[in-house]
Amino acid sequence: MNYTYQRNKYLNIFHPFTQNMIVKKVLLINPNYQREISSLSQISVGPPLGLAYIAAMLRKDNIKVKIIDSNAENIGIENILLRVKNEDPDLIGLTSVTPTIKLCCQLSSEIKKILPDVPIVVGGVHPSLAPNETLKDNPNIDFLIIGEGEYTFPDLIKSLNEKSDLKKVDGLVWKKDRVIVNKKREFINDLDKLPFPARDLLPNEKYKSIEFDNFTTIIAMRGCPASCIYCAVPSFCGKELRKRGVKNVIEEIEDCIQNYGVKSFSFLDDTFTYDVKWVEEFCNKMEEKSLNKKVKWLCLTRVDTISLPLLKKMKSAGCYKIELGIESGSPRILKEIGKGITVEQIKEGFEVAKKAGMVTMAFAMVGFPFETEKDILMTKDLIKETDPSFLQVSYATPYPGTSFYEYCKKNNLLATNNYSKYIFLNNSLVLNENGISTKQITKSKRDLERSFYLRFNYMVKSFFYLLKTSENLSLFLNRSLTFLRRI
Repeated sequence: MNYTYQRNKYLNIFHPFTQNMIVKKVLLINPNYQREISSLSQISVGPPLGLAYIAAMLRKDNIKVKIIDSNAENIGIENILLRVKNEDPDLIGLTSVTPTIKLCCQLSSEIKKILPDVPIVVGGVHPSLAPNETLKDNPNIDFLIIGEGEYTFPDLIKSLNEKSDLKKVDGLVWKKDRVIVNKKREFINDLDKLPFPARDLLPNEKYKSIEFDNFTTIIAMRGCPASCIYCAVPSFCGKELRKRGVKNVIEEIEDCIQNYGVKSFSFLDDTFTYDVKWVEEFCNKMEEKSLNKKVKWLCLTRVDTISLPLLKKMKSAGCYKIELGIESGSPRILKEIGKGITVEQIKEGFEVAKKAGMVTMAFAMVGFPFETEKDILMTKDLIKETDPSFLQVSYATPYPGTSFYEYCKKNNLLATNNYSKYIFLNNSLVLNENGISTKQITKSKRDLERSFYLRFNYMVKSFFYLLKTSENLSLFLNRSLTFLRRI
């Protein structure tokens, strides 16, 4: 390719192509964040559904699409560049969250060295919530897509092909002497109109959970009505919960089983049980179609949206695990972070989960700047009392787009602007000391993990549970050892 950038002063738009260039081939890339984010990605890895949704939409416009999931394939930049060169695309799309934006920019820079005239489009949570900063500081990125990209990406290509005004593409950020942020695109209300993700373009054999291979992820709803200060989901997806129809979700599950051999999946929804009637209808359909005998599934939700009857119905429908946020055992901290639940609700939630026979994963956080050592001890006590099946402790990390980030910025608490360090599972903090020392917070996190996982009774109980449930015990033990080495 030998295209040149042009500025058309008559149409007042910026063209990344010559007048004769048409976008026919698109290459979408999921950067390899296995070493960037956490060793946990070696244990569990799911598909880049955002890219797969966009690929499916582009196909509707007869655009040829390929996806490189370098994270699942665990390939480095050199191999990615070789494949990029061989594919010779007309346009390249990348996805990024905050900890991977530096990696994404590095990859963009290397791509420009071999294909200098091919436009690069970046989407995902981080560029959506920090667009000016992302585009201004990275000259090798040509366009950003803000929010959901299923309609913005095809509209961008249509605009480029027709040489029409880029200002009319809602949800687009671009450059013309300065960063231009177009009108925000409305959220997609009818999610059933979207095609299923293009899983045939993905290395499906690479996706796995800690218990199972033949694993995938599914999005049944978007948005979250909660107001947790540390979470970017409401800013990225909206506070209104937008649900797919049960029939549509069931059809995708059937497609995953029949065409991709999926045996387990995780719902990526942040509050799966928020709409009880929807969940009950879904569970009824799973049993009606005997899908509960073909596939196991798990979900993330809140303790204040579950009940014993609901969890029993979910378990009967194939759900084997629920993931619940404890965050803190301190009532004061729960209030400060806008969690909207009480310690008693947390205790009750884990109690009903046990009665329903569910495996539970608890999420806890340490390191909030307004947290004390007493608060952390209360978290430790709550973890001991609720006794979840699994535990994940993370650092309180202020991501752009959250009120927690604005709070930390306003109070000069951000210790670094190197987003590669904004990894909540790693052993590094990004906040200045404010009461508790960094050393003490690090010690507290490790103590919470070790006091939970290194109990003899727990290890024996877990071994027999996994001996009973895991399809591949040796594989599970290997992944478990990877996790234990981290703590």
